[in-house]
Amino acid sequence: MERRCARRWIIGCLLAVAVSHRGGGQSVRTTVDLGATRVRYEDSSTSTAVSLSPSAALLWSHGSLGAWGSGAQLSGSNWTLSGGMDGALRTPAVHAMTAEVAAFGGASTRRDGRHTAEYRSVLRGRLQNDDAGASVGGGVGQTWDGVEWRSLAFGEGMAWLVRAPWAAQLDVVPTTIRRGARFTDAGAEVVFRQGRVEFSGSVGLRRGQMDSLIDQSRQWGSVDATIWMTPAIGFVMAGGTYPASPTQALPGGRYIFAAIRLASLRSFGERSAASTQRVAVHDSALIDTVPTLVWQRTSESHYLFRVRASSAHRVELMSDLTQWRPVALVTDGGAWWHVSMPVSSGAHQVNVRIDGGAWIVPHGTLSVDDELGGVVGLFEIP
Repeated sequence: MERRCARRWIIGCLLAVAVSHRGGGQSVRTTVDLGATRVRYEDSSTSTAVSLSPSAALLWSHGSLGAWGSGAQLSGSNWTLSGGMDGALRTPAVHAMTAEVAAFGGASTRRDGRHTAEYRSVLRGRLQNDDAGASVGGGVGQTWDGVEWRSLAFGEGMAWLVRAPWAAQLDVVPTTIRRGARFTDAGAEVVFRQGRVEFSGSVGLRRGQMDSLIDQSRQWGSVDATIWMTPAIGFVMAGGTYPASPTQALPGGRYIFAAIRLASLRSFGERSAASTQRVAVHDSALIDTVPTLVWQRTSESHYLFRVRASSAHRVELMSDLTQWRPVALVTDGGAWWHVSMPVSSGAHQVNVRIDGGAWIVPHGTLSVDDELGGVVGLFEIP
């Protein structure tokens, strides 16, 4: 469970303390979870852990880069450290089709000398409209269980649907490990995000030629919820079962997790460190239901503002830059919408509206209270 409830430590801790970068057409979101976990493994042993788990994600229009880590103090004097990175690059959309190359790498170590590592790369094609899509792909990788490195190959198929504030995803991942198991994992996940509340639930099923380690965990499921008490402080609870890892020879188990989450932005959409894990490069397919705002300078006095709102049919922006009048954005033909306007240096406020709904604070800005008792996004132009 250490790999599941304590994911984020090594590189993520270097980024999690940073002030979020705003501008240059990109945004950074960071969180830190301070939590406690109770785990019962399939071999009947039980463990309790206290963990510190930072994470960071850099997002831009055609790619992403993430890092996470965790340091956990287990029962007695045992401890574990784990962490990793993932990234993806996407081509511009052509008739709603894009290509993507992605990679993931992670490792863990324990006081008892147990070490594991894994890395994967994948190439996928994606067909996507405003609120639904599907992708197919495949890749290769290497996994280390502390004794030997083994190669693996995998395929993947995914489909997703967004109906804000809901989103759903289905995926199927067949995997073959050299001198090991051949199996297929199928999963489904539903996510709800609205206001200060986030909720998700997932189920999974495994079939194939499996050894005794993973024969015990053919089905699993979990739920997690986050309530944001302030824009920067949230309370996280999660629980359920998770599968064994045949690639790293780790058993499955049952868990319950609670944490306080500190966020540098109002970053709805970050997952609990204890939520059911998939390969991290798969997560980009589940589109955020909260829009993301990025901006970049195009001339001496003008900036291009872009909003990612994948399920939208109409996107509007309202700001002190527009004298608080709604301005309609123009679609790029995919998930992104844009508008160009003159901007002066200094701090500015902004909100975004999707399909005529409520005005909300977009990702990429700092959520603050305004003088009228509402909430706006704050950003700064140098």
